[in-house]
Amino acid sequence: SNTTSVQLYDRTSYLNPCIEGSQRFVDKVIGEVQAMHREAGQPLGVWHFGGDEAKNIRLGAGYSDKRDPKPGTGLRDWSKEDLPWAKSQVCQALVK
Repeated sequence: SNTTSVQLYDRTSYLNPCIEGSQRFVDKVIGEVQAMHREAGQPLGVWHFGGDEAKNIRLGAGYSDKRDPKPGTGLRDWSKEDLPWAKSQVCQALVK
């Protein structure tokens, strides 16, 4: 995939959510943090994953395509980027 995050990091800053290893990693991290909260007597009831890395946020008011610039926005060349996970065979199989 050729995509960048809101902070303009490249694809190596993402975990592909469709890969089992990513899911196991997240389960492990959340499980460990949840156990620490339980041990401290402060149960963890909600885990917020953020979402500021989602590409579609950049498609809002903050950025515009350099071929159609909007005043006061950052400019990106959207033709050079893929939709997140569009080229991931694992994600495409999951969608099907």
